[in-house]
Amino acid sequence: MYCRKILKWLVLGGALVSIIATFMPAVTFMGESVSFMSDGLRDMQTEGIGIIIVSLIAGILGYFQKGRMCSFIPAILNIWVVYYDLSSVIDYGASWGIGAILIILSNIVIIVGSIMQIVNVVKEKKMR
Repeated sequence: MYCRKILKWLVLGGALVSIIATFMPAVTFMGESVSFMSDGLRDMQTEGIGIIIVSLIAGILGYFQKGRMCSFIPAILNIWVVYYDLSSVIDYGASWGIGAILIILSNIVIIVGSIMQIVNVVKEKKMR
């Protein structure tokens, strides 16, 4: 059985990395790097704020044992937003930035923690 504290910190850590990554370069194009919180790019800032809010929701859910089972939902939403937002820019030759990669990876970590929590609950119910 997985330790509950490890799962909690796995989800909380993933949410924190996702929040920090919104301030890192999301894409690089022709020597210029753009983050989700770049000045002058209102659409990117709006999505960056959305990523932060959804990451906070995943972190709050991850703090509570029963909520941790649902933290995969905001994580999937974050991955979809990053991919949907950047796919058109990537098609024009931009490169994935460290911020976008970290957001995707940290949300995958949240999903893994959530799935591990679901497995724990199922195992505990079978043991009863």
